[in-house]
Amino acid sequence: MSEGEEDSTPNSATPVPSLDLDLDLDQDEEWTDKLVDFADRLEPFTEFSGPVHDLPVDSRPLDYFKLFFPDSVLNMIVEETNRYAEQQQEAKGAEDVYWKPATLADVRKYIYTLITFGHHQVPELSLIWSSDPYWRVPAIADIWGRQRYQKIHQYFYLADSSHQPGRNDEGYDPLYKVRPLLDHIRNVCSLVYKPKQNLSVDEAMVAFTGRVSFKQYIKNKPTPWEFKVWCLAEAETGYLLNFQVYTGKTVTQPEHGLGHQVVTSMMANHLEKNHAVHFDNFFTSVKLAEDLLKEKTTCCGTIRTNRKGWPLPSSKQKPGEVRMRQKGRMVAVQWTDKRQVNILSTNADPKMVTVERRTKTGVVQVQVPKPVVQYNKAMFGVDLNDQNRSYYPVGRPGTK
Repeated sequence: MSEGEEDSTPNSATPVPSLDLDLDLDQDEEWTDKLVDFADRLEPFTEFSGPVHDLPVDSRPLDYFKLFFPDSVLNMIVEETNRYAEQQQEAKGAEDVYWKPATLADVRKYIYTLITFGHHQVPELSLIWSSDPYWRVPAIADIWGRQRYQKIHQYFYLADSSHQPGRNDEGYDPLYKVRPLLDHIRNVCSLVYKPKQNLSVDEAMVAFTGRVSFKQYIKNKPTPWEFKVWCLAEAETGYLLNFQVYTGKTVTQPEHGLGHQVVTSMMANHLEKNHAVHFDNFFTSVKLAEDLLKEKTTCCGTIRTNRKGWPLPSSKQKPGEVRMRQKGRMVAVQWTDKRQVNILSTNADPKMVTVERRTKTGVVQVQVPKPVVQYNKAMFGVDLNDQNRSYYPVGRPGTK
């Protein structure tokens, strides 16, 4: 269940201070108990949203795949794979008699095979080419042999490692070996689709069992070692618009904190367009809300009560109690349902609204702060993307 949306019986909300319709939202003011609706005065979202490509509506999935993996990218992979194979043989001083240069068809088959692994899970890779029809996967085994697959897998490469800066050198990039493909995919994500107004920023985790310095350890999970990836997604569809792999702390710390830096960098191509971005309490701060407003971008997110400038320190509340304060277009909400929720919003009015909620006794009506409703409506785009991604995991566990 999302924050503020747990099943419960209705509770009478604590009365909210009356609205002052004469409040000047544009003046630089302090937090006040005088509340005023403003959402109808926000600039409307007028940007085009939807696909931006020339594919007809009856296009095949393969046609959409080629939007992200055109032949120019696959040829780059062919070139780097062959280069790496040559470098490895030179380093070992011996020819690999089972190797022959990769072709465009080989790389296409290899990527296809990785995707197909998500549909066909087998205990051992070799079983895919088994003569036993119970284990054999004709979709892979009939298009190429196991040895050719293993050789392409052995030498598969994306960047010339002979030019990689050392760990202590200027320009060192922990993601150097995959950077060309990461940057390409991220660029295409933003080019072929324009999002609707509501966006979400959150972290996604990608399981990884190999050796790398910036893995994150998450206890009590089946695969505790994972990559952390910052993501920006459309709230309604979960479409991924931008992403960035977290590679650990840097020597120079962000001026306004990591959460502020992540949101502003993820949103760089979507500012000045009246988007509304939503995030959780790792990211939310009064400073971030102020800076986004300057860029014609509203926001809504849960917030930690120890954040600088937050006007509602943590206090005990009875279920249904609510406190709200306002500073221009920023609304601070502290509301208790089954547990206390603190939300900072610049895109929802400071008022209570009625929502329907399912309980064991049936559907009941509950009074909920409007910013809480807005948060639950638009926060979970990255979670939706995670859900879609989990259905058919690509590839197999490995150390490469």
